[in-house]
Amino acid sequence: MSSYANWVEVPVIDLSDEEPQLDGDGDGIEASGVSTGENGPKEVQWFQQVNTVEPVKRALEMVPELEPERAKRHCHMTPMEVVNFTRTMRTPGTAIFGEANEDFLVHLQENGFAILQGVLGDAGHIFRDEFWKAMTTVVPDLDIGKQHTWNFPKGFRGIVTSYGLPHADFAWMVRAHPRIREAFASIFGTKDLAVSLDAVIAQAQNSKSKLPGWLHKDQHPNHKGLSVQAVYTHFGSGPHDAGTCVVPGSHKVTFPWEWRAKGDHLRAPEDALQPASPLKPDVPPDSVVFFNSRLLHASVCGTGHFCGRPARLGVCVAYAPVARRSEQTRRKKEKAYLQGKCSSHWPCDKFALKPPIKSFQILKGAVSLPPPQPLKERLSLL
Repeated sequence: MSSYANWVEVPVIDLSDEEPQLDGDGDGIEASGVSTGENGPKEVQWFQQVNTVEPVKRALEMVPELEPERAKRHCHMTPMEVVNFTRTMRTPGTAIFGEANEDFLVHLQENGFAILQGVLGDAGHIFRDEFWKAMTTVVPDLDIGKQHTWNFPKGFRGIVTSYGLPHADFAWMVRAHPRIREAFASIFGTKDLAVSLDAVIAQAQNSKSKLPGWLHKDQHPNHKGLSVQAVYTHFGSGPHDAGTCVVPGSHKVTFPWEWRAKGDHLRAPEDALQPASPLKPDVPPDSVVFFNSRLLHASVCGTGHFCGRPARLGVCVAYAPVARRSEQTRRKKEKAYLQGKCSSHWPCDKFALKPPIKSFQILKGAVSLPPPQPLKERLSLL
């Protein structure tokens, strides 16, 4: 079991579906790595600090305003209450579970996230084999034994939506895995679930981004109902690795800037929870991070060097009750599946396809995977 003692405080990089805007000269804020001194990483009580470039400050209304009567679901806190609330989440405890049991569900409800470990088990090598089979098809010049040839399709922070990779067998191996489906069934209290056609994560090596970082939520306060997303992390995510960071408990707080958002992508001002900071869990290999869509989260760049394996390899997946998905949406999803297209994390009537890749994301010589076969066991999950 892992405790918060293994967590690190991190600078944040957006894990959103949209690209952050660069400043006028094309440069942004670059995230730095783990701070080190003469004796190595500097320990601070229950977590390590990471140096960050001082963010550009923006005006921020810290006090959450009252929600309309029709949407009362969250608590309301003063700025100091918010800071104290998030600080309490750093006390020693566990966020990692071997089963999606009652403790798992309580942690997800109270903290906004929970980690399920040992998902694929002994089948992990099959997942890796299927990944390389798909990637060498997409990138014909790729040589698994020569890391300098690992020219993976370009995706924001390694999130890949193109070349049919989201429908490769390795992706569906995770998406349709019984342990993941059972976890979502426990969360929603029903086995009648519909799956998203979300992205995969494939990043050959760590890179320092020049784009500004943004914590964000993925559900507008006017959008009712529980939404839970998950990220499967094959190699795990240690203190120096790229991965998902969270602000524990932030799903229980609604801020004014959330109400001003037009859709379900809600970017937080850079100093939204200062001096409270996001934490990145030390995720074991072969684990899934489940999190409430209302939770402030982001992705952080890694600083480690990897030999013989990609820096990040995983699958984004989400389920929602079938009752939220109309027959019209099911037909849209089936059409998207048969065409090998990728969607957002919404499995229900908010289902939407990802936009076509942009010119700078086109990989020279890359070949799209053929459309997936109309397998009954997969179509039944749509």
